[in-house]
Amino acid sequence: MCEASREEARARFLERERINTVKSSVFYLVLAVCVGLPIWWHTTTVYRASLPQEEVSLLMEKTVQIRVPLYVNFSNELADEDFRDQIATLLQYELSLSSSAPHLSSENAESAGQATKTGHYVRCNYDVIREDLLAKERMNKVTSPSGHFTLFFDILGEDQEITLLRDQLCHVELDPKMNTAYIYTADVTMELEKLVSQVSEFIKSKLVEETSLNYEYASNLRVESFDFSRKDKSKDPKEKQEKIIAPKQKYDLVLTLINPEPERYDRKLIKWEVQRAVSNYLTPYLHSLKDVASFNIASQIIYQVKLGANPKAATHQGVKAWAYSELDIPHLITPVERKIGFTTSNTTIINLATYLSPYEKNPLYFSDKSGSMKSLAYYKGWGAVFLENVNKTLSDRNEEIVLNADYHIAAFIPVINSMIGLKRVNSEILGSQFKLDKLTVTQFELDNLYRRRILHNLATSVSTMDSLITLCDQVRNMVIRDEIRQSVELAMELIEESHSLLEQGKHLPLVLQKSSLATELAEKAFSDPTILAMLYFPEDQKYAIYVPMFVPMSLPLWTSLGILIGYIKTRNKQKIENE
Repeated sequence: MCEASREEARARFLERERINTVKSSVFYLVLAVCVGLPIWWHTTTVYRASLPQEEVSLLMEKTVQIRVPLYVNFSNELADEDFRDQIATLLQYELSLSSSAPHLSSENAESAGQATKTGHYVRCNYDVIREDLLAKERMNKVTSPSGHFTLFFDILGEDQEITLLRDQLCHVELDPKMNTAYIYTADVTMELEKLVSQVSEFIKSKLVEETSLNYEYASNLRVESFDFSRKDKSKDPKEKQEKIIAPKQKYDLVLTLINPEPERYDRKLIKWEVQRAVSNYLTPYLHSLKDVASFNIASQIIYQVKLGANPKAATHQGVKAWAYSELDIPHLITPVERKIGFTTSNTTIINLATYLSPYEKNPLYFSDKSGSMKSLAYYKGWGAVFLENVNKTLSDRNEEIVLNADYHIAAFIPVINSMIGLKRVNSEILGSQFKLDKLTVTQFELDNLYRRRILHNLATSVSTMDSLITLCDQVRNMVIRDEIRQSVELAMELIEESHSLLEQGKHLPLVLQKSSLATELAEKAFSDPTILAMLYFPEDQKYAIYVPMFVPMSLPLWTSLGILIGYIKTRNKQKIENE
């Protein structure tokens, strides 16, 4: 009896232990599957905020529409009302027709407003407006609004003569300060269509420069199918048209005087009146560019630095001289860059260096391919070096040497223009009575710079965002934070606002600010530190981390799962036996 009781008690004990083991196994399995696995999945999942891929793709294909208002006036009473109406109507028709049809290869491109792969990417919508100002009103008109042009048709009388090229019906002169073109023609009532066609071509190619605008936008958008041969099929326009050098909103102008022989040119005797020249000439000039960029001016003098090449003996105007050959020019600034400073600045630097010619190599020049001598060498993206030939007699007598800083500034102005992308007015279209000051920026030149910079910024920002989305698609484990998505969305809003303002033909400086900010946001999103950190983390390295961790941890779970399955099978077998 006692033996039977012990066996029964032992069986009940084993059953309870087995049930406890099964309960423990179920608990750990449920904990691992329902709690551990979700936590691991949540903590190891890469967060990827959704980027507006479709919207960016649409911006990549969108044509930039620029409204260009043209205010038409007639300078005398020889043009009757019917003639004026015909000129305005034909000019509007010719510009509307030529601004779309010749550049599009798809019939649906114009109606859809999108650029095709072989179409153009910038379209100018001209709005011809009859202004008909009186003589007194024309005198009081200061200038045309930014982005607008004024046309004056002057019908010459029989006693007036103009010189015309072959097959030309008019002579056009530009007043760049007032954004005004004067069109001189005789009475050509029978050939109005031809006259208007020639005026239309002048507006497109000389005033607005449509081909250059298309080139600026398409080249920065990295569109390989753009037809760069429209303007001149005999030559590659890439050689003639130059893109803006990465336009920035801030520049550091560093004026440097390099004295390679302080023992010859005593620092106490060298008088470099750069501060006066900057105040009188450079500062007013840069102030006219205040809506384009901000400039910080700094000056310095460095000693015991020579240019990185040996000049060769030459002759200039019958006098013995020394000259750096064209092959030497690229290597000259290497030792100067080490000493010039300002290399740690994040702002774009324009270096304007004045180099005092060594005593034994004076006078010193730069020699070009044709053998002509010049004093200035321009380095694209860096700046320029000006060679100052000091009067040796003053040095021998230990007299004060005054350097003409005004002349240096005047020589450096074209360098600054090239660095910021400012194109001066072509002398071919400049009126004979309109003279340009090298230290003055006209409204015509500013508008041209605004348009080019705006298109550069729009193309760069859209292209950058498209590259970001492509990169994120290729690297699936890349983190995309909400800040990146917000930067992209804000950049897209600014781009859309820029498009809208361009379509209205208003506020080019404001459009430039918005497009510049859009470029900054797009580049900020693309260069986000979290993105750069994930670019170099290989996918297969995850297995090296997870396998050593999960294999030992999974063995008890598999054992618990085996116990649970065995228990279920035993219970089912017992039920069958009892039945």
